[in-house]
Amino acid sequence: MGQDMIRLLKADEIECRIAMINEKGLSLLLYKDARVDQRILDETFGIFGWKRSHQCIDGNLYCTVEIFNKDSGEWISKQDVGTMSYSEKENTLKRTERAWPNVCLEKNQ
Repeated sequence: MGQDMIRLLKADEIECRIAMINEKGLSLLLYKDARVDQRILDETFGIFGWKRSHQCIDGNLYCTVEIFNKDSGEWISKQDVGTMSYSEKENTLKRTERAWPNVCLEKNQ
């Protein structure tokens, strides 16, 4: 795996919507969707170099993201659970991907 750099977001990958407006001003919500995450994983590890799966445990939807380590020939996985929302699968994917370091993936994970 070496040090596969996960790039930073591009400005056009960040969505924006108004969260609240009142007499003091407004509050914006900045977000990205799971398609952005998937595109970055494809760019970094190739379309066959990562995979994700979902499973329900005790009524909670868990997402597992696995990255293939070419050096060891093993799949390295991280798992996280999302919060209930209309897009729970997307939420669990984003939470799980945050488990991977933002800068790089080390060989010994």
